Amino acid sequence: MLRSSSPSSEEGFTLIEMLAALLVMMIGLLGLLQAVIVALEYDTRNVLREESVRLAEKEMNAFRLAAGHQNDGDFKMAAFGDRTKEESTIDVPLQIRGGGRLFTVTREYQSTGGKSRRLLVRVSYNYRGDRLQHEIYTIKSNR
Repeated sequence: MLRSSSPSSEEGFTLIEMLAALLVMMIGLLGLLQAVIVALEYDTRNVLREESVRLAEKEMNAFRLAAGHQNDGDFKMAAFGDRTKEESTIDVPLQIRGGGRLFTVTREYQSTGGKSRRLLVRVSYNYRGDRLQHEIYTIKSNR
């Protein structure tokens, strides 16, 4: 027995069905691309924040060391005399993920009375038009 093959009995997808499937797939891929972009944005913010924390800790350690030695160090605390507050700012360029970033480090010394000093380190940087910062402080007392 022979079967006849007519165009109406052939199986397959029509052009309209293929275009509709392609459109659905493209919308899904665009959503996935948007999720990747958002993930990269958060990751970049985290890398910059971690770098600012690392830089602040490094600067605070140097600052505490200088504050503990009256005669030497980058910040000769004895030279501040009777002033109750002193501040210095430096710009630190760093290479992060193949691009250069400029971090601004502000070190502040403030007498709290007696032999105690408040040492503050603030690291600030720009990201996508926002000025972000990380700040740490400690109290240092000489006995």
